[in-house]
Amino acid sequence: MLLPLWWASYLLFPFVAGLGAFLVGASLDPAAPEQVLPRLAFAYALTFALFGEVSLLARQVVQRLSWRALVHYAGNA
Repeated sequence: MLLPLWWASYLLFPFVAGLGAFLVGASLDPAAPEQVLPRLAFAYALTFALFGEVSLLARQVVQRLSWRALVHYAGNA
């Protein structure tokens, strides 16, 4: 279950980053430039949180694969 979750998060990351940038750019109101920074900060925070999740999941995937390889090669020795 870990591997599909990691792949989904990994593939979702660029779409969330692109969509966040598009939504911030599309919602700009020339009459209210003070709204840009909070929206941009929210988009960056969401992207950063998703990147953190992807990084932690990747660490777990690599750790499990390493243990499987270690057990496999230890059994063949």
